[in-house]
Amino acid sequence: MGELEITTLLPLDRWARIIGLDPRHFRQVTTTYKPDTTCSQVWKEHPWQESDAISRDDIVLAVHQAEDEFADHLGYKVLPDWISGERHKTPQVADKTLYNKMAMDPQGFNLSLPLRWGHFIEGGAKYQTIIQAATAVAYSDLDGDGYEETATITFVTTCTDEQQLAVFYPGKLGAANWEIRPFRTATISIMGVAIMTFWKHQLVQEVYTEALDPADVSGDLNTNFLATVDVYRRWTDPTDMCYLIWDPQAGSCSTECCTQTTQNACLVPRDYEYSVVGYQPGDYDSITGEWTAAQLDVSRNPDQIHVCYLAGYRDTRRQYPMLQMDTEFERAIAYYSLTLLNREVCSCSNIEGLKKHWTTDLAMRTPGGTTYATSVKVLDNPLGTTRAAVNAWNLISRRLLARAVDY
Repeated sequence: MGELEITTLLPLDRWARIIGLDPRHFRQVTTTYKPDTTCSQVWKEHPWQESDAISRDDIVLAVHQAEDEFADHLGYKVLPDWISGERHKTPQVADKTLYNKMAMDPQGFNLSLPLRWGHFIEGGAKYQTIIQAATAVAYSDLDGDGYEETATITFVTTCTDEQQLAVFYPGKLGAANWEIRPFRTATISIMGVAIMTFWKHQLVQEVYTEALDPADVSGDLNTNFLATVDVYRRWTDPTDMCYLIWDPQAGSCSTECCTQTTQNACLVPRDYEYSVVGYQPGDYDSITGEWTAAQLDVSRNPDQIHVCYLAGYRDTRRQYPMLQMDTEFERAIAYYSLTLLNREVCSCSNIEGLKKHWTTDLAMRTPGGTTYATSVKVLDNPLGTTRAAVNAWNLISRRLLARAVDY
């Protein structure tokens, strides 16, 4: 979380754990209950706060870039995410003097097309409503080591899916870049009482992270951390799933001759893995939660469609597959993101060694120095020739979606 208006699928605290950073130091926190060992320097939120050190903003940008590159080559997001405002041209008959009047194929099925991102889950736009503002946070020491590292919130909700719960810094109106994630545990009782826990270092007060000259934050004082948080429910709204678009015909005398015609529609999944969907004009009943088919407002196949949908890879081995990334993808993205940083990560010897290992250029040839036997496959790697890039590309090559599917 922070002022940088970019979010990553891989939570930053999860990135820090994979890299091997002290999670408290990563969040600017120190405590007398754990003396400084190999790495005493705490991280800052922004690069200008510590000119010779990597900041959490730098990590956000690197991880975001790595995730985008993975998605572009894989053909799908590595974790479910909402895609909004995607436009496609509809299938048209080969003979341009003809047009399809019913938007159906010869077998009577809805015309279909592949969406941009694979592993389709459901149609609709991201929707978020507040469950409880200013929810009190209680800090406790569950493991008995003297340090109150656990933050707990309790609230009442009608939501039944823990994966739809999202917690934010108070007063931020549920802005994605201020979400506190991942949660440690989440349970919802049959009576609708929800209990969620986080690490205390995830809730440092904004005044300390955004300071002009930020200092270490003492984890021994609970007043340095949030007293309240805002809780939201986030899910897919089917009412904004798809609409059909017709271009105006030339020579019309209508006052709307320069205006496109639109009609609400729903998506009919035909292949979930490759995100191939049909489209059907219809009306949504918010009471029953069902769609009713309708006739085309214009008596021909639409020229374009505008779609919103949820798609991305789900690792069903994880407890929360909508929120927790496949561990193979997690590690590959974390290590590849190290190669996208232009400064040293920190002074810790273990982290320096890890970064040196993954940023090693396997195409390097130095006179009298280290030389690697590098194949043409490695040299042609679109992600680069570092060890992390080669590891990432090998994973992508095994897990990518081919698009040779015809409907």
